[in-house]
Amino acid sequence: MKIAFCCLEWEPIAGGGIRTYVENVTRTLGELGHESHVITYDHKGAKNDRATAGVQVHRVKLTGLQRLIYRATVLLGLGDLSFRLFYALQVARRVRALAEAERVDVVETPDYAAEGIALTWLQRRSARWRFAPHVVMLHTPTVVLNEINGKRGPIAWIHEKLENWNIRRATHVSSPSHALARRVTQQLGLEREVAIDPYPNDVTARAEAAATAPAPDRTDELRLLYVGRLEHRKGVTFLVEALNTLCPEHPELTAELVGGDTTTAPGGRSMLAHLRRQLSPTLAGRVRFVPPVPRDELFARYRSAAFCVFPSVFENFANTCLEAIAMGRVVVVPRDSGMAEMIDDGSTGFTFENENTADLIRAIKTCLEHRDQWPAMGRRGQEFLTREFEPHTLVRNKLARYAELRA
Repeated sequence: MKIAFCCLEWEPIAGGGIRTYVENVTRTLGELGHESHVITYDHKGAKNDRATAGVQVHRVKLTGLQRLIYRATVLLGLGDLSFRLFYALQVARRVRALAEAERVDVVETPDYAAEGIALTWLQRRSARWRFAPHVVMLHTPTVVLNEINGKRGPIAWIHEKLENWNIRRATHVSSPSHALARRVTQQLGLEREVAIDPYPNDVTARAEAAATAPAPDRTDELRLLYVGRLEHRKGVTFLVEALNTLCPEHPELTAELVGGDTTTAPGGRSMLAHLRRQLSPTLAGRVRFVPPVPRDELFARYRSAAFCVFPSVFENFANTCLEAIAMGRVVVVPRDSGMAEMIDDGSTGFTFENENTADLIRAIKTCLEHRDQWPAMGRRGQEFLTREFEPHTLVRNKLARYAELRA
């Protein structure tokens, strides 16, 4: 099968969860002998794209007229909006060209930034654009992000409306988790089926690496690890509040928060500065804030941690949680999130009520009370990921579903 994936956040710009997903799914498709096409923008500084088996990258550009209009709208504060619409139109044109060359069977676009909105609009208005099924993959749309972060200015409102229109009217919608499908369905009032399509990740390889990792020190230091942006949505304020209570009660407990700063603190200020002020002065040496680190170093930190906490207000299907479990670590995660679908509460990890500091403290205390069971819990977590989220199996399931869409 030949599948086209649209992904604006491609090299050389910094990539997040959507790019990680596209890299993983296209690599796995290649391993299974299928063809993938990644459609992205011709970003400034883009060089020759890395050759990956079965994957071709196609970069689109705005036309001369589109660039002129874009520059004019920048002066009005609408540059991002006009760019997204023009880019979406160029994406649709490139997808059609691939389809005419019989190189595309299914098109998948992300919800965020409404990259497939032009294709959705054209397919609804003309049969000649219905050359392939179009699937909008939910990752976490702007309407959810804005609600959580409390931001909804005029431009953000327009972005929400564009994404929401695309999600409501695309021929097919998928989600990596039941939690995200449920939330988007409720917020948008969707009356349609949302297919569950978990992100493929190389969890088996990570589990094998974890098997040779040294066991965390159970008697000297218990290091709690958090990995993710220092962002309101990630729940870091609740974690620091919990540490203010837990660390004095557990002298052996330390914490490491690995991630970049954001401006999601009250008043749009630095979250790192806010967390430092929020942290009890007596804990300055026991709670460390670490900037983003290379992947190899990050996996080493997973291996040396005692357990991991991901206290997000909401999360769709976090790669960080998958990686921690694959490294054999017990995790503490919010109940209403895709991360809770990665564990068996009490057997491979622990859950707590979202945005509830008292319940987060309870869950971490429960985790600490089960220290002697962590090795066995970690192995069960690895076995669960290998059984339920093995990448080749997930991608084969995707292929079977996409074959039905084409039929």
